[in-house]
Amino acid sequence: MNMRVRFIILVVTGLIISTLAPALLVQAQGVFAHGAVVALQGTPHLWIADEQGVLHWAGDTRALAGKHVRWDNRIEVTLAQLQGLHRGDPWLSAGLLKDGDPIYLVKWETEWQQPQLLHIQSIADVELFGINGSNYGNFVLDVATWEQRFGISAAGLQRATLPAATTPPPPAATPIPTSVPVPTATSQPGAPPVERYAGTSWGYASSGRSEASETTITERGLRLRVFKTGWQSWDYLSRTTSHFVFRATGTQTEGDGGAVLLIIGNEKETGYLEFYVSLTSGWAALQRRDRAVDEWHLLTSRSNLRSFPQRGQPFTLEVRVWGQRIKASLNGAVILEVVDPLYMPGFIAIGAAAHRSSGPVTVEWQSAEVQYLTLDRPSPVSPAVRSDWMLNNGATGRILRALELLWVHNVDDWRSKFGRPLADRGTEIVWGTLPERVNGRYSRNINRITINESQQSEPLSVLAAILAHEVYHAVSGRASSDAADCLEEEMIAFSWGAAVWKPFRSALGWIGNDDDLTAGERSKEAIYRAWQNRELRDTVLTSEGYQLQCLGRVLPNY
Repeated sequence: MNMRVRFIILVVTGLIISTLAPALLVQAQGVFAHGAVVALQGTPHLWIADEQGVLHWAGDTRALAGKHVRWDNRIEVTLAQLQGLHRGDPWLSAGLLKDGDPIYLVKWETEWQQPQLLHIQSIADVELFGINGSNYGNFVLDVATWEQRFGISAAGLQRATLPAATTPPPPAATPIPTSVPVPTATSQPGAPPVERYAGTSWGYASSGRSEASETTITERGLRLRVFKTGWQSWDYLSRTTSHFVFRATGTQTEGDGGAVLLIIGNEKETGYLEFYVSLTSGWAALQRRDRAVDEWHLLTSRSNLRSFPQRGQPFTLEVRVWGQRIKASLNGAVILEVVDPLYMPGFIAIGAAAHRSSGPVTVEWQSAEVQYLTLDRPSPVSPAVRSDWMLNNGATGRILRALELLWVHNVDDWRSKFGRPLADRGTEIVWGTLPERVNGRYSRNINRITINESQQSEPLSVLAAILAHEVYHAVSGRASSDAADCLEEEMIAFSWGAAVWKPFRSALGWIGNDDDLTAGERSKEAIYRAWQNRELRDTVLTSEGYQLQCLGRVLPNY
C-alpha cells in the first residue's frame, strides 16, 4: 500500500470518526443516561431516554409531565444514527388519530386549551416515531374511538403539517452560472427542495475512460464522449422520489448521429427507464430495461419531431414524474409521455449514446437540477389493503415494502390469490430468531409468519421471495394429511418463491458471478434454477429439514 493510499484512508477514517463521534461516545458508554435528550438533526423532533436508556419520541410537553428530562444533556444525531439506536414506544399525551388515510399527531402542549392535529407526512415517519405492528392499535385510533376516549370533536381542531423526520433537508444550492440558460426553481418559503448541479459541482459523476467512452468534469460542466456505435456513457447524478421534476441544459458538440441520454429508475428492484433524444435526427424514444428477462422493451417513441436544436445549440431537457406518470419535454415542448406501473424511485443519470452513428458523439451538460415535490410516496397498493396489512398483519418497514413489491409485480395474479386474502386472514408477520438455514416459517396454530432476522440486510427482492413462500402456506389453508401432502405443499410454496424471484434475477448480471451475491440471493437463485429444471422435488426430498417436518425423522443415507 503506497503512502498516498494510506493518507486517503487516514483522512476518510478521520472524517467518519469525527462525524460519528457523539453516537460512538454514547455506544461506548452502553446506553444513554436517564433523561438524555436526543435531537434529530435538522428537525424539531426529540427523543428522551428512559431508565434503561431506551429512546422515546416526545409528542408534546404534556406527555413529558412526570418524566425525568435532562435538558442540559442533549445530543444531536443524524437520521442514519438514530435509526441504529434502540427506540421504544412514543410518549404521547393524546395518541395518534387516523382520519381516512392520513395519520395525525394529536399535539397538546401544557399551555394549550385544546390540542392540534399535525399531519404526519409519511409512514416512514410513523415507524421512526416508534409505531410498529405490535403497538399500532394502542396508539393509532380512528376518529370515533379517539372522540369517545377524549370527549373532543376532531372536526373542530386546528390542523397543520408535522415537520418531516425521514426526509433529509436539501443540500445547499450551488449557484448556476448566469451565462447558462436553465430554468430556476422558486426560492419562496415552503417551496419544494431543489438540488442543483453545475460546473465542477456535479453530484456523483466521476471521471473515467474505457475503450468505448470517456467522462470528464470540465469548467463548463460534465462532458461525455462515446467512441463506438452501440455504446453509451452515463453517470449517476442524484437520487429520485416518486414525484419530482428534473431539468438539465446541455449541448451536443460532436457527432451527426447518436443521442442525448437520460436514465431514471431503480436498478436493484424493478429496473430503469432510458430516454433517448436524437437532436440531429428529430426522434425520441423511451425504453425500459426489464429486470424479469434482462431485455429492453420500447414503451413509446416519436419521430419527425420539429424544432429540435441542432448540433452546437444548447437544449433544455425536462422530465416530470408524478407517481407512475412520466413526461419528457425538450425546450418546453412535450416529446414523450407514458404511464409506467413498474416505476420505482431510485437514481437519475445523464449521458450520451452513439446509436447508429458513424463517428464519436459528445454531449456536454452545463447544468442540471432536481426539484423534489413535497408529497407522500404513493403506494402502488390500494390504501385499504395497505392499511389492513399494517393493522391486521402487523406489517411495517421492509416487510411492508416487500409486500408492496409482490403487489406491483402481481406474478400469476398474486394480488387476488394472496395479497387481499392475507389481509383478511390477519396472519401476523414478524421478525424472529430461526435456525441458521431457515429463512421463514409459518406457524399454523398461531397464524404467524416469522422471518429470520438474519434476512433483514438482504435486498427487498429476496425478502419478497421469502414472503411469497410463507404467504402461500398461510393463505392456502392446506392441512397436510400425510407425508406426501406435506412434501407437495412445500414444493408448491417453493414454486411461488421461484416465480416471484424471476422478475428480479436479471439484477445478478450486474454483480458478475455467484461469489459476489448475498447469501439470500444465492439461495433464491438456486431454488429458481431447480424450479426451471423441474427439480424442486429433489430439492425438497433431500432437505433434512423437510424430511424431519414431513416424515418425522431424517432419512439415513445409504
